[in-house]
Amino acid sequence: MIIPILVKERSVERRLPWTKGGIAEEVLNLQLPSWKLIFQKLVKVVFMPVSIMMGFAAFSFSIIAGILMAALPVFAVQELEWSDNQFALLLSIEEMFEKSFANFFLCLTESFSSQFSTAVMKFSLPISSLINSASNFICTGNEKLTT
Repeated sequence: MIIPILVKERSVERRLPWTKGGIAEEVLNLQLPSWKLIFQKLVKVVFMPVSIMMGFAAFSFSIIAGILMAALPVFAVQELEWSDNQFALLLSIEEMFEKSFANFFLCLTESFSSQFSTAVMKFSLPISSLINSASNFICTGNEKLTT
């Protein structure tokens, strides 16, 4: 907590709000003088080939996700002859895995502490029993879930 107070990025910066400081020369050089110049640089960046390709990829992914969101329940119920409850349960299990893996990798990138491994162990035990109950429900059609 004290390190940000002790370390300065530039020599003329303030350590605390009430101490003396100034503006570094390199910061003054980064300032753009007008809104026109800001928007010109923004348009230049937005219309770079990489930005256009990424925008197209994001748009395509959103269209595919929307079609799947609309068509997958109909397909599962009508073609595969699943009940609404079975499909909803399978979808919730998939979302649970998606969120847990995202949280796992987020925690993994943030720290490798012992608190992380303890949290993962506490989190994984209830999930395994829920997954076993859910797979039993899907395979047997038993509506009673045990936790």
